[in-house]
Amino acid sequence: MLEDLGQEVVEASDGREALHFLTTNPSVRVQLILLDLEMPRMTGWELLTLLKNYVRFASIPVVVISQHTARLGPAERLVVEGCFQAPDELPKLRAMVEAFVVH
Repeated sequence: MLEDLGQEVVEASDGREALHFLTTNPSVRVQLILLDLEMPRMTGWELLTLLKNYVRFASIPVVVISQHTARLGPAERLVVEGCFQAPDELPKLRAMVEAFVVH
C-alpha cells in the first residue's frame, strides 16, 4: 500500500533490525514508522521505548499496526500517533500515512 502511494519503504523483521537501520543510516529521512508490537528478539514496545530516548528519533511519528490494539491502554496510546487493527483498518491507515508523509 505504501509503495502504491509512491513512498519508499524499508522493512525490518524485528526491532533490533529496525534500530540498526536507523542508527547506521543517518542520512535517510524517516518520516513515519509503522510498528508491530509483537516481533521476535526486540518487541515493538522495546523499540518504541528506545526511539523515544534518542533525540534524533523521538520526533518520528509511530503508528502501531497489530492484531492486539485492543490491549493498549490510554497511557500507551499517548506515545504513538495512532493504532490500527491489522488488516481490518487499512483504509484508515492509508489516510493517516498520507497525512504524515511529505511527497
